Amino acid sequence: MAGFDTTGGGDAPVSRRRSTLKIAAGIAAALLAMFAIVATRAMLVPARPDASPSTVSETADVSPLADPFALIVEGSYLFTVQVDAGAPDAEASSHELRLPSGAKRVTLTSDRYFLHRIYDVIGVAGAEVRVSAPELGTLSIPATPAVSGCAVTLNGFAAGDVPLADVSIAAGDYEVLIRCADGNQYPQSIVIRPGELTEVRIPQG
Repeated sequence: MAGFDTTGGGDAPVSRRRSTLKIAAGIAAALLAMFAIVATRAMLVPARPDASPSTVSETADVSPLADPFALIVEGSYLFTVQVDAGAPDAEASSHELRLPSGAKRVTLTSDRYFLHRIYDVIGVAGAEVRVSAPELGTLSIPATPAVSGCAVTLNGFAAGDVPLADVSIAAGDYEVLIRCADGNQYPQSIVIRPGELTEVRIPQG
């Protein structure tokens, strides 16, 4: 029995296995820690500016053509304002509109004063564009045997029957057409000037 070690020799393999397990556990813990650090750094890296949706959106919104300009239209009577093919504003003697920059077609209309005037304007961002409605003049068409009771149109719009006396009309160029029941017609080109009376006289015939 004295030639055999019955106490220390059997425990050596167990001790080595325990040491091996401790080393493996330490290596695994170190690897996990390194992975956590790398993952954390990756989360903190900022996105590229060109990949940010908000940056792209803000860039798209910043455009000179999107900046408004002020269109101010004034006159001494009530009229509507229409921009391009949009709906006309309510009747007023003063209109102020905020519009995107660029070329605009502005139409002023008043049935009462035979106004249908078109203005082409170009608005620059931050600028103020002013348009004035034409002043009023007056039109008279005295009755004569040839045209008494005949219908009158101005630029194609009905203006009443002869005689017409001091009818207020927006200043400008007009085509007057007098149509009679007997088929006779009397066309004339006239100019209505601000504050002045224009009289159309038809020969007795």
